[in-house]
Amino acid sequence: MAKQAINSETLAQARQMEEEAELTDVARHYEGLYRQSPSDRRIISRLLVVLRRMKAYKKEMQVINSVIRNYKEGLVAKQKAWTKAHRHIARTSLSLARSLQLIDTKGIPVSQDRFILSLLKRRAVVEQRLTKGKNKLS
Repeated sequence: MAKQAINSETLAQARQMEEEAELTDVARHYEGLYRQSPSDRRIISRLLVVLRRMKAYKKEMQVINSVIRNYKEGLVAKQKAWTKAHRHIARTSLSLARSLQLIDTKGIPVSQDRFILSLLKRRAVVEQRLTKGKNKLS
């Protein structure tokens, strides 16, 4: 399936739907948009907000983990492609980056995108909510 960009009009319609429809229908709609464009941060953010409002923490955790995994896979793929295209420069810059501790042992950059950092924080909160829910059931 080809991934496509979502225009702002579609997002505006989805936001209007948040006001008028049931949260489960809105979540399904955003999940469909997410499948169409999994890298669109606007859709991811709105989907997570709707799932948070529904208190669907397991689903929220799945989405967060999926986004983080896709980000890391994309980052590694880009880095491998660049390294392959620029072998001589890559050798020098990778050794420099390692010595400055800008990349880890696997060659993945240590500093991350703000959006990913916010997802990591949210994942910690969701994990607490899930464990709190398990403790209540026991």
